[in-house]
Amino acid sequence: MVTLRNGPVKYLSDFIAQDKGETAIGRLSPALLVASLLDWHLTGYLAEVAEIEAMVDALDATILADGTQREVLRRIVGIRARVSRLRTQLATQRPIFYGFSRPDFSLNFEADDHEAFARLADRFNRAIDEVERSRALVVGSFELFTSMTTQQTNDLVKILTFVTVVIGFCAAVAGLLGMNFDLPLFKTGTLGFAVVTALMAGFSLLALMAAKWRRWL
Repeated sequence: MVTLRNGPVKYLSDFIAQDKGETAIGRLSPALLVASLLDWHLTGYLAEVAEIEAMVDALDATILADGTQREVLRRIVGIRARVSRLRTQLATQRPIFYGFSRPDFSLNFEADDHEAFARLADRFNRAIDEVERSRALVVGSFELFTSMTTQQTNDLVKILTFVTVVIGFCAAVAGLLGMNFDLPLFKTGTLGFAVVTALMAGFSLLALMAAKWRRWL
């Protein structure tokens, strides 16, 4: 087995770090050593998936607490791109993990080696499933984001409707008072204006209290 990389490889460093003291790693056959290294390689992908899931949980909490800030959408896009890269990188390695389990390739190994590569292929499938699940979690976060956006839009429409009704009522009262009728109220001057204004303000306050009580707002 020959590999080439310009720089350290994390899962190789982790594999070497565990080999401290008295271990039996040196007794591994070449095939089992390859299977063990590839298993550590998959562990790195699963750790990345766990980190993405933690980010999605924090993102969902932010959406529920802060609503639909523009920064939230950028975070969703960033996590979605990260999952896509992870999925692409893992998918390109499918021929390697499945290749060790092919009947023509397994002729070169012992029975124990063949079982190890079969378990490795199963773990690769689980890693693929975990990445797909994290992708579904990101989609769920986006759906939560759109739901919160819809809810905020509905709340805004309710407020605008309520304000329109109140202003329309006040405008109707002002229009009635502007008709050419010789009423005693028109002869009260500033006092009459203050009374009418206070009545309009009182109606607006009562309407607001009623809307709050009815949970319209």
